[in-house]
Amino acid sequence: MKVFLTTFLALTFYATLSAGAQDSTITASHYRIYGKNGEVMRIEELVQQMRAADVVFLGEEHNDPVAHYLQFELLKALFEADKARPIVLAMEQFERDTQEVLDLYLAGKIRERDLKLDSRPWTNYDTDYKPMIEFAKTNRIPVIAGNAPRRFVSLTGREGIVALNSLPKIAKQWFPPLPLHPASAAYGQKFNAEMERQMGAAHNNPKMLEAQNLRDATMGWSVAQALKQYKKALVVHINGVFHSESALGTPEQVMHYHKKARIFTVTMHAGMGFPEYKPSEHQHLGDVLILTDPSLPRTDKRN
Repeated sequence: MKVFLTTFLALTFYATLSAGAQDSTITASHYRIYGKNGEVMRIEELVQQMRAADVVFLGEEHNDPVAHYLQFELLKALFEADKARPIVLAMEQFERDTQEVLDLYLAGKIRERDLKLDSRPWTNYDTDYKPMIEFAKTNRIPVIAGNAPRRFVSLTGREGIVALNSLPKIAKQWFPPLPLHPASAAYGQKFNAEMERQMGAAHNNPKMLEAQNLRDATMGWSVAQALKQYKKALVVHINGVFHSESALGTPEQVMHYHKKARIFTVTMHAGMGFPEYKPSEHQHLGDVLILTDPSLPRTDKRN
């Protein structure tokens, strides 16, 4: 009887997931999911793999509509798959000093206009992140504002990480205790190479890497604190793909603050030869790689 019930619930759940997908202009033809060895996966298989983790990173290109669609669908799927296990949503898109505002909105104490006025949401909030926030509000899912406030990232980029030492205690509450765990050599090399690619010239400014590391460390610290606060929870972390690709950056920082955390990385890229998997380019980008259709209109003109 137990086996029959489990199978029935699973079939009902995945049928609901598929039905929801039919209501969207985005369909399965707009993405392809690949496992660690390049094997094509179904979304149900991905959900099952994610459930074995403590932290799931859903790395996005910020203007990719397919990635945002999948983030929402995967959040819903994880919530429906096991109602007994707490789900926590953690987000790069909200900074730690806005947590109170976010909590008040989720509790129904303030209006959406006040959330938008006081939490500094990204310009593509309505199209890309609001659906997840509203789902969390409806289902009482905690949402963690995980990122370092921009003013401190900017300060670090100009003056280096040492500038944070002289800040007052009230300011230091918004990022991890100093000194921060430094970026790994592999992550530093990757970051500098990306900066060189973007800037079109040799790049070796350690202050910019320190600013990037402040974001990663703060998000990693936020995730670690969530794991301690919400026992046996699955933390779903939404972030730019660079922060978690190849399990570098923020996942490394999570392991510094919570050494026993089981981490699972989902890397989503628009293009990159979509829909074909190329081992030489795609291997080791994450536990799972999702290639998405680059032909769809982008959701954020900044990117």
